[in-house]
Amino acid sequence: MDKLRLIARLFTLIVSGTLLAAASYITFFWGAETDISIMVLWQILGTSALCSLSGLFFASGRKEPSKKEMLLRNILGFAYVNAVVLTCAFAFEWIENSDPRMIAGMEICIIAVFGGVYLVGYLSDCREAEKMNRKLNMNKKDN
Repeated sequence: MDKLRLIARLFTLIVSGTLLAAASYITFFWGAETDISIMVLWQILGTSALCSLSGLFFASGRKEPSKKEMLLRNILGFAYVNAVVLTCAFAFEWIENSDPRMIAGMEICIIAVFGGVYLVGYLSDCREAEKMNRKLNMNKKDN
């Protein structure tokens, strides 16, 4: 159940970040006056759903992972997201004729969204840890 909640949370964050990145990417590479198909929204939702499965790299097991294990999970998660987005970008023709500038722009968007999602998750985890620590400290004072 925790894995499903994590994936749903990631999906929400990824879609939000991806829509911001897509708006910037489309404006920069295709122009603000371009006409795009409604199918792009479905493509973004599908790509985001596939990317949210990267949460399986971060799903907690019985024990907390070491720093090395977390680093490996982050690298694998990024590699997975990168592969999914670039595959979809070429399949859905978001990148025109393998234009190096468009590929670089897409890579910047991938890094920005991945970093943003990671940062939001990290800050959320820090807030949750702070709440838990406050409760523990209150319980210690009461005893």
